[in-house]
Amino acid sequence: MAKMRMDKVERPRVKLLSLQLLANLGLNPAQVQLISGFIDTYLKLDAQETALNAYATCYH
Repeated sequence: MAKMRMDKVERPRVKLLSLQLLANLGLNPAQVQLISGFIDTYLKLDAQETALNAYATCYH
């Protein structure tokens, strides 16, 4: 994910979509935790991006 070279403004949307896709895969909780940990590690959001992500989650 770190090498995807996405624009800073795309990062919250990419994380949101990644987690939405993960939720729809039907994996067991351990698999979900492992993959979501990977997403969190390699796609860290700053405070502003986190706020945008929370807003998008509520109103998407």
